[in-house]
Amino acid sequence: MPKSMFLKSVAVVVTVMLIGFMMQGCSRVKHYQSHHDCESLYLVLHQQIKASDYKAAVEQLLGTGKIPSPAEKDKLLSAIKKGTQKFPQAYPDSVEDTDEFLWYGCGPENVNGCGEIFSLQFRDGKLINHRQGFSKYQPVEVLSASPVK
Repeated sequence: MPKSMFLKSVAVVVTVMLIGFMMQGCSRVKHYQSHHDCESLYLVLHQQIKASDYKAAVEQLLGTGKIPSPAEKDKLLSAIKKGTQKFPQAYPDSVEDTDEFLWYGCGPENVNGCGEIFSLQFRDGKLINHRQGFSKYQPVEVLSASPVK
């Protein structure tokens, strides 16, 4: 096989693989938006969302998250402030009273009326304190008793 033909074949294979990867990402987003399953949410958080993404871009992928009530936000701020004292490496951006939060839920509803809840934190319209370690879904205990619908 001539070298130019080989290179063209490799280029085609790489292009097909890239398109497949992008299509898989799109299908995971659509699957999460339709089913709110944890596996899809984990994969989208891991593969397609990164710290410093704009809130609008996150909402385009995951949909509109639930905004915590003022009382829920106060509890969340308090918990994160305590967390930053114990585990500062987990919250490199800390927390400020003006930070915004969006909650995204996934999984089957449990006794409290909710599945797992993930809180995404935004400052000045950008995602902060986000780690892309969500590569494999592993069921955990409910993180909040507040339903996300």
